[in-house]
Amino acid sequence: MQEILQEEKDLSEIASLAESDKITLEVARLIKDDFLQQNGYSDYDRFCPFYKSVGMMRNIISFYDQARHIVEATAQAPNRVTWA
Repeated sequence: MQEILQEEKDLSEIASLAESDKITLEVARLIKDDFLQQNGYSDYDRFCPFYKSVGMMRNIISFYDQARHIVEATAQAPNRVTWA
């Protein structure tokens, strides 16, 4: 996750991005907005059990890996998959 966030920092200044770079930016946003951000004033969002945190991290990384694999595998195909 740290590598994705670091790569997002590097990519945020580039105007024209490759499809795999767009995925990196989107997953970094997911990590920051949906995983790292919690509401300390809320009873249900004050903390997250460890098993749930690990499950969320695994799902985010799995999504990242699968999305990059599909985009890269179909890059030369006539009906390629893109990140729009």
